[in-house]
Amino acid sequence: MNRNRPLALLLAAALLLAGCSREGFEASLSRADESSAPQAQSGKPEQVGAVYELEELTADGIEGSYQVPAAADEAQEKAAKRISRSIRGMVKQLPELLAQDGAAPAITLESKVTRNDGTWFSISFSVVAGEDERRFGWGMTFDSATGGAAGLDSFIEPEALSVLLLDGPSAELLEEGDASEAQRAYLTAQGSESLCGRLLKSDYGDPQTVLDASYYLDGSNVVAVFAAPQEDGGVVRAAIKI
Repeated sequence: MNRNRPLALLLAAALLLAGCSREGFEASLSRADESSAPQAQSGKPEQVGAVYELEELTADGIEGSYQVPAAADEAQEKAAKRISRSIRGMVKQLPELLAQDGAAPAITLESKVTRNDGTWFSISFSVVAGEDERRFGWGMTFDSATGGAAGLDSFIEPEALSVLLLDGPSAELLEEGDASEAQRAYLTAQGSESLCGRLLKSDYGDPQTVLDASYYLDGSNVVAVFAAPQEDGGVVRAAIKI
């Protein structure tokens, strides 16, 4: 773990408590400029990813479709297949992950590719499961050049992000009205340390962790996604500008 993260966390708390410029602080934590120049410290040739064409897929036992990258040429094929395998693996396990009393529920899936710019490939998912309409959601982000999972610290210090999630003006909840108020209260009750720990445990190889906490990129925002009580909407999405 980066040795500077505890310092970033303390700086986040100090600046927010002091009422300093959130815009300036948030900009100082962004890794966007660093991540857009892969060759910066290594001296190796830059790996340039693709703006992928999209292929629409469905999965057995699931209503709705989702999209994966499709390789337009041989140079893109390896990365596109790697991303596609990760996404398909997650979706196909949903019936088992969301089963109640051993029975797979009816599942409706919606998804949206939120970034596909040659640097990052990012996608968000929303799910409604069962007659009681339980709600779930998650996000996935990949390096477009390699097809590998993109760590949260590629964009922002995770500990500092967790502090910003609890700061009203910094975090935009993607629910409105009463649901938004309940979800903000849920995040506050969790605390920054717990939220950070959940995000750092998120692993595409372990779907349960992804359903608990994940993230995706949407334009200039990183959106943190957390499982929450169903009475609070089932899933919280909080956007932080980077």
